[in-house]
Amino acid sequence: FLYSSEGKQIRQIGNKGKARYEYNHPSAVRIYKDTIYVWSSFTLRFISYTIDGEPIEEYPYLSAIGDFIPTDKCIYIFTTKVNRLIM
Repeated sequence: FLYSSEGKQIRQIGNKGKARYEYNHPSAVRIYKDTIYVWSSFTLRFISYTIDGEPIEEYPYLSAIGDFIPTDKCIYIFTTKVNRLIM
């Protein structure tokens, strides 16, 4: 959900499910510049949204992750085994 600076709920981002731009068990959310990144641990993909909540892109990743950091050119992924990089 998106909230105002006063704590009022503005809108929901995306929907629960398995279709494009839908997620199940969102376990990590990060904001980088004006983009919101959601990790969907059940469907094993990142979904990016505009700051207003409109979907931009999906990025599949075929393994569980511990955390991630988005940057200008890639998403740094931290796993329990090996750190990886999506470009």
